[in-house]
Amino acid sequence: MKNLKNHLLALALTLPVHGQAPDWENPAVFRINKEAPRSTTMPFPTKDAAGSKSRLESPWCMLLNGNWKFHHTGNPSGRPVGFEAPDFDDAAWKEIPVPSNWQMHGYGIPHYTNITYPFAKNPPFVMGEPPQQFTNFPEANRNQVGSYRHRFTLPEGWENRRTRIVFGAVDSAFYLWINGRKVGYSEDSRTPAEFDITPYLQAGENLVAAEVYQYSDASYLEDQDMFRMSGIFRDVYLWSADSVDLEDFWIRAGLEDDYKTGTLSFTAKVANRGPAETTAVATLTLTAPDGTTISAPPATLSIPAGGMTEQVVGIPSIPGVKAWSAEIPDLYTYHI
Repeated sequence: MKNLKNHLLALALTLPVHGQAPDWENPAVFRINKEAPRSTTMPFPTKDAAGSKSRLESPWCMLLNGNWKFHHTGNPSGRPVGFEAPDFDDAAWKEIPVPSNWQMHGYGIPHYTNITYPFAKNPPFVMGEPPQQFTNFPEANRNQVGSYRHRFTLPEGWENRRTRIVFGAVDSAFYLWINGRKVGYSEDSRTPAEFDITPYLQAGENLVAAEVYQYSDASYLEDQDMFRMSGIFRDVYLWSADSVDLEDFWIRAGLEDDYKTGTLSFTAKVANRGPAETTAVATLTLTAPDGTTISAPPATLSIPAGGMTEQVVGIPSIPGVKAWSAEIPDLYTYHI
């Protein structure tokens, strides 16, 4: 009983410490209000438009790349608290191109290491004191933070639609605000972070603010033979969807035993963010390397208000399929 009491006391003394850990040192928190991962898509008004333009040239897409206002500090304690407010004075801030790594623009240095962690190893924490030869041994350079601000105005015609923002890649973790309101948080620096910002937008000019941390508990998993560099280093863009839209899809292609006949399965997941139940039809069309087209049976879905519906259809046989190989990389184009 005495040992049990001591164990419970030790647990009680430990809990507040872990409870106070910031999100970027808490393994239980790796996303807040972030959309689930999904297949790469982009809506276009017509099939012809989708076939003649690149994905980011859609009229329902707006790139936010360019020069953003930027503040850099070597320790989270020096970050500019409240910088996300629209009336925050950033006149003295410099600018940095997005996308980029801040080490390539005079903030910190590119750090190469293989299997050795570039910070004191004490998972999930990254703020401990490392060996003296480490570049982040000085406490003032323990975990750099970059604060970004950028203003934008939505294109005409985006009213009454859903708008999401996508950060193609941010190393290592970041918080996001729109117009001073906190939207969410993201880790996983090599995959897109997508947020639905519709409720946070306003007519006219809008402000996006991001607070990026050099290291987080996720850095323990992202430890590879590479240069360690930080910041928003892939495209940032907005995209707009109708209230009824393809939320996700899955295309699975295969071969019969003769290695000449192809098979295909198409899973369509359609979302309805409108106030009433509706019906939608999703159709997949394949265009072969020789220009011939093959269509899967239409997927007809009834979607409840505020819900999603998923349906699977397929093409059971594609005779004479052009299978991809490294030597003959035949590709099929698809439109949904």
